[in-house]
Amino acid sequence: MCEELKQELIKFDYLDKYEITQIKEKFGSLRWYDNGYPIGKLELIGIEEYEDGMPEHDRNTDWYRYLGVENNKAQYEHYKILDKCKVGDIISKYE
Repeated sequence: MCEELKQELIKFDYLDKYEITQIKEKFGSLRWYDNGYPIGKLELIGIEEYEDGMPEHDRNTDWYRYLGVENNKAQYEHYKILDKCKVGDIISKYE
């Protein structure tokens, strides 16, 4: 598991930034807590503005970053995920 995680973190240049905060067993299952990991390699598509919140979207292929609210509208940077980081998938596989 650790070798798989290491290779994925190297791929996204995040090995030195990744920190495990706690590892334990609970109810017969592995619990792995960390300080987060990158979403993946992203390409900025543009800035979108929405009223009444953000519409549903496909979280497997898109990512949005909240920029703020002005005049009752929310603004988000919209990114296309070019290469998804699989750290979460690797951890889930072993849990």
